Amino acid sequence: MYKLLHKIFGAYTLSVPVRDGIRLVNILNRKKILFWGVRNTGDSICFKASLFSCEACIRTAAENEISATIVETIGIPFVFSKYKGRYGLILGSFVGLFLISCAQLFIWEISITGNDNIPDAAIINTLSKFGVTRGAYIPDLEINIIEELVLMDNTNISSISINIKGSYAEINLLERAYPPEMNKPGQYCNLIASDDGIVMKVEAIDGTPEVKTGEVVYKGQILVNSFMLGKFGQYRPTHARGEVLARVREKFTVTISLEQEEKIYTGRTETIKSIDILGYSFNFLAKDTSSFELYDTEVSLQEKKLLGVLKTPVTVTTTLFKEYRINRYSISEEEAKSRAANAFSGYLDRIEHEIVTYDCDGRYYKKKNAYVLTASVVVLKNIAVEKEIKIID
Repeated sequence: MYKLLHKIFGAYTLSVPVRDGIRLVNILNRKKILFWGVRNTGDSICFKASLFSCEACIRTAAENEISATIVETIGIPFVFSKYKGRYGLILGSFVGLFLISCAQLFIWEISITGNDNIPDAAIINTLSKFGVTRGAYIPDLEINIIEELVLMDNTNISSISINIKGSYAEINLLERAYPPEMNKPGQYCNLIASDDGIVMKVEAIDGTPEVKTGEVVYKGQILVNSFMLGKFGQYRPTHARGEVLARVREKFTVTISLEQEEKIYTGRTETIKSIDILGYSFNFLAKDTSSFELYDTEVSLQEKKLLGVLKTPVTVTTTLFKEYRINRYSISEEEAKSRAANAFSGYLDRIEHEIVTYDCDGRYYKKKNAYVLTASVVVLKNIAVEKEIKIID
C-alpha cells in the first residue's frame, strides 16, 4: 500500500558518502523524519524519502555538513514534470484513456462454447442478424429477446445464454439432440440398385428379394420388393431392408500432357495491411491488391493486445502477395507414363470398397501430344438403396 502511495505522490532516492551515511541515518531517526530502503552500494549509502520528507532530509544533512544528493525520482508528479510543455503527448494520453473507457460500451470479442456440430461461423452469422457482433453498442442490446430470436432462427440450438462481461460476449449454448431416425408409420420402401453390376450376395431383412446371386442388374432396378407374403397367403407392404453386394465396374482416365507448366516463385513479395476496429475495416494503403500479374496470397490475422496481455477490438490483417512466373517445359513419354501410373495408384488408394480386380491400358496420342491411361476397376459394394413407394388405397 505504501509503495502505491509513493508512486502516486512521488519519492526520491538520496545518496550519502559511506563515511557520513550511518551518522545521517541515526540523526534522521532521532528527529523522526520519514525515510526507508537504506542500502549500502559500496561507495555510498542510499535511502528513499517521500515527496514531503525529502526537503527535511536534505536540510538535516546540510546542518550536519553532510553531502546528500538526489540520484533518482519516482512517481506520477515527476512523469508530468518530465513532459512539461509537451501538451500534445499529455492530451493524447488522456484521449487514449478516454477512448479505452468508451470502448467498454462496445463488444470487442465473441467467444462460443457448447457447439460440437454447429460451426462457429454459423452461430456468429445468426447472432449478427440480431445485433450481437463486434462493434455492437452494449446498452442497446436486449439480451433476453435476442436469445429467443436466435432459438427461433436456428432450430438446431436447444438453449442459449448470452453473457456480456465487460467488452466480451460469452455465448454458451446447448445443441439439440435428435432421436435416432425412425421409419414413419405408413412409409414403404423398395430397395433398388444404385449401380449396374453382378449380384454376389443378397441379404433381405424385410421384403421379398427380386434378384439372385449371379444375376446382372441395372441401375434403378428393384432388388428387394417391399411386398411380403403373409401367413394367410396375402401380400402386405413393408419397409424393405437389407444388403445386396455386387461387383461394380468403375472407370478411370488420366491424361498427362508432354508439355508441362510449373510455378517458379521470383522471390518478390508485396504486403498489404488493413486494420479492423470493432467491425470497421481500414486499409493502410490506397490499394487493396497486388501490382503483380501472377501471384499467390497468404493471409494472417493478428489480434492486438494492450500491454501484451489485454485483448482489444483491434485486428490487423496482413496479406502477403508472392509473385511467380509460369515455366513451360517438356517431359518424355516415359516420364508421362510414370506420372499416369502414380495417379492411378493414388486413385486405387482412395477407393473405399473392396477391389476385386482391375486392368488398365495406356498409350501415347500424337495429336494431343499426351499419354492417356484408361483403367477399369471392379469393386465389391452394397448397391441397395431405399426408394419410397406410395400405396394407394
